Amino acid sequence: MATFQRIVPIGRRMGWADGHKEIKRLGREFVSNVLHDDYLVKSDGKCGIPKHKGNAWKELHPYYQKGAWADEMLAYPPFDQSFSGRMDAEDSYPDRRGRRWVLPLCYIPERAIENKNTYLLVIPKQIETTDEKVIIHPAGVLSFRYLPCFVKGVAGNSLSGYYNTTEENFTVIKDGGIFGGKVHPLVRLPTDENPVTGVLTDGEYKITCHGRGLVRTSGVGVRPIARQSGFMGLRRQYIYANLPPDTPLGVAYAENLSSDAIMAGPAFPPSNLREIATTRLAEDLQRALDLAGAEPTPVRS
Repeated sequence: MATFQRIVPIGRRMGWADGHKEIKRLGREFVSNVLHDDYLVKSDGKCGIPKHKGNAWKELHPYYQKGAWADEMLAYPPFDQSFSGRMDAEDSYPDRRGRRWVLPLCYIPERAIENKNTYLLVIPKQIETTDEKVIIHPAGVLSFRYLPCFVKGVAGNSLSGYYNTTEENFTVIKDGGIFGGKVHPLVRLPTDENPVTGVLTDGEYKITCHGRGLVRTSGVGVRPIARQSGFMGLRRQYIYANLPPDTPLGVAYAENLSSDAIMAGPAFPPSNLREIATTRLAEDLQRALDLAGAEPTPVRS
């Protein structure tokens, strides 16, 4: 097991599924959302990692500025609803090639059907592609309940077009938006409705070190996670789950390093989230997410 990991971009931009295929061909490990978060947020001396790490994201700014894919996906129901217990979770919008992305019903936990506002963190194992659909078969699925503490209209397929969104400039999606909450340290997603995670400045909500913003689209979403630094690093604390999965973004692998090899540049402890989510330890992580998340809102019969 690696002592440390660092991000190595492959120098190409491609869709999420094609990126997974390329990283697999290279015999490497796709970069996790946790490792992205270490680079983008936790390496900032103000946010809790020793300052000798520096601002690691600046070294990869060309890779991060226009967005980069993470290994994991998020699946979510329409806002303030639950997943259907009678059908697969099928994304409400096609990708750029006209295909619908699907998480089969057999992988959706019962709790996500019984409770509103339950999001699923999907660790992919197999990506099955047809002319009309892309079906995700997970290695593991973790659920977290999420009660947004603020909502803001957002262009559904945009990385950074959500500031000062107006009807004139964007197609505003009614139940899409940016949801803020306290970050969970193991998955680096906002899993707590605690609103003390940002400050309102000049009409814009700024996320602090202890918070993350989750950007979703409307309807049902089955979308990969993307991260971005943006102009001057202003997008580093946002998790994007609103982009068509075949959008060409940065792709990279996680290089494993021994402790005596980390002097060459930024490196961070591996999250091992994929391993945890696919073993008996997943039950312990799920319990931790349950404790951190919002109280469940049962679906009324």
